[in-house]
Amino acid sequence: MKLLYILSEYLPDSGGGIITHYSRILPRLVERGHCVKVILASAGKLDQPAYVVDGVHVEPLKSRFLEKYKGCFDRWAGLDIFYYMLPLAWAAWAQAQEGFDYDVVEATDWALLFAPWVASPKRSPLVVSFHGSCGQVDWHVKGGGKGLDGDLVRLAEAVAMRSADVLHANSRANAEFWTEKTGREISIIPPASEVSENADSEFPTIESQGTKGLVVGRLQNWKGAEVLCQALRGTPEIQIEWVGGDTEWEESKKTASEHLAEKYPDVWGSSLFWLGRVDHTEVRQKILEADFLVAPSIWDVFNLTVAEAMESGLPVVCSCAAGAEMLIIDGKSGFLFKSGNPESLAERLCEVANLSAERRKAIGREARESVRQVMNPETILDMLEKSYQSIANQGNYNTADEWIQSVFAAEPEESQKTPPGVIRRITRKAGRILSNV
Repeated sequence: MKLLYILSEYLPDSGGGIITHYSRILPRLVERGHCVKVILASAGKLDQPAYVVDGVHVEPLKSRFLEKYKGCFDRWAGLDIFYYMLPLAWAAWAQAQEGFDYDVVEATDWALLFAPWVASPKRSPLVVSFHGSCGQVDWHVKGGGKGLDGDLVRLAEAVAMRSADVLHANSRANAEFWTEKTGREISIIPPASEVSENADSEFPTIESQGTKGLVVGRLQNWKGAEVLCQALRGTPEIQIEWVGGDTEWEESKKTASEHLAEKYPDVWGSSLFWLGRVDHTEVRQKILEADFLVAPSIWDVFNLTVAEAMESGLPVVCSCAAGAEMLIIDGKSGFLFKSGNPESLAERLCEVANLSAERRKAIGREARESVRQVMNPETILDMLEKSYQSIANQGNYNTADEWIQSVFAAEPEESQKTPPGVIRRITRKAGRILSNV
């Protein structure tokens, strides 16, 4: 099959969940004989040469396509998500030559990359893969709907998703969320793991006191930074390193690190140590050095770091609001706590810190086996191929109604109103929006 993917990021970059997810499955699809191409709809990669990595053909976005849509969304000026994201999404659509040469097109919900495909009356079969939509992220970044921009995006997303041919979610929790919002059946296709079928399931006895924890993810409110700070006030013997980039803290005009240092001076720098952004190789090393991993998220589509830690046999303390909770049987293959509840988290932190070496190894074996079963790469690929083949053969595709088409539609006649330099502003602003997630 000829498969086209519209993504905001891909190899050789690292660090993002989208990159990790697709870098594990696209090369394997190539190995199975499929022709795989990525249109890289990134404002920071404009006009870079096309390249091939692991058999996957990658085309960064060309500025001439973005130029074509520079004035088509002036009606959304002042509403950042629509105004800055839609030109990138439509430019990717145009560069893909409308995708009519592909058996299946898959676009992410993130960055509205699916929008042109559902708004076009003539198109290829479309899969929308849920990785955290603009509306979801806006909701959690701001602690609930606090602006017209995000409210309109959420309404448009919920309606537009009904027009995709197939919807994929990589966690049970996110599938349930979108089923409620769209009334559609959502296929749960977990991410693929990196565990080898013949990997040794034994782990060395850990001699440490088990009090050194690790969090991997951007430093922000919906990743549970404040919940963790509150929990650590009751567990002074535990020390946690947090690896990940800084972000703006809600509407405070402060960075997350500034906010947390000011509000939790008794914890920040004494129990919780923020290390900033590191590359993926260093993250893997940190996982190997830690006694346990914590995913304190108030919300998370999946959180692949949980799976990576479980693959390594590391005990995990995971929020029930993180999609990766589906991997864990509480007390057997890891530990779950009530989302947003620092007391529940503190209790679990104490429990994991006091594990005996024998029980730590037993949990590690169960964790790895859970990942092996739920995220088996060959099983995931079989599920994807079956889904792709079903819509490639059906012949009739969903089309969004006129109202939702008008929301996402490009209007070239508006281009004359656009002031000079708009492309530079689109790329800068879009980059800032994308980097804060």
